Amino acid sequence: MEKKTPIVVPVLVIGFNRPDILRQCIAKLRESKPQNMYFACDGARADKEGEDAVIREVRSVMENDIDWPCEKHYRYNERNKGCEVTESEAISWVLSENEYIIVVEDDIIAPYSFLKFAQEMLYLYKDAENVYMISSNNQTPMPLPNNEDYCFSNYGHIWGWATWRRAWNHFNLYVNDFDNTVARLNERTDLTKLEKKSLCRLCNCLKHNVLMGGVHGITFGVTSSRVMVA
Repeated sequence: MEKKTPIVVPVLVIGFNRPDILRQCIAKLRESKPQNMYFACDGARADKEGEDAVIREVRSVMENDIDWPCEKHYRYNERNKGCEVTESEAISWVLSENEYIIVVEDDIIAPYSFLKFAQEMLYLYKDAENVYMISSNNQTPMPLPNNEDYCFSNYGHIWGWATWRRAWNHFNLYVNDFDNTVARLNERTDLTKLEKKSLCRLCNCLKHNVLMGGVHGITFGVTSSRVMVA
């Protein structure tokens, strides 16, 4: 049997209120035994009765189901901050200590093939300023001309993904120059029929994938030629 390449890139697992699903996620990671594990969990919502107990169970799973030799790091919110803030702060936390990160939410079943792929691509494209993320999820898998394992895409998906500190440094959860961003987008495509409210959730994605630029003015993600996670 071929010896597995160790997964040494930090793996961040983000969980909230689904302990049983989280157990399945960790059970799959156990097969790969990543050597550097990070965990993040938001606080319970004040208006959700009984959620405190569920959150305690989630955190117990995070602490007790990791039964292979590895470094373990935890970030727990005392109060609920919401998904966007919790996830972005957790990623920033990991990347404040590391150059690379693989992000796995609790409902992602990430096999060794994805972790190995992500690690290899992170190393290969670490200095490629126009590549911003590695994605395991391909919504439109299709044969590539030479049967390649991956392709470049302007569209990235976050169902199992990875990135670099140098790319994450461009992320800004709160976009202050929204009007200017929309004006610049309108130069490239017709978004005038969309209300600004509809664009808010997409703003970071649009800004950094369409406007940031890079080689030839385009930013890319590396996407597997097939779906790699469940």
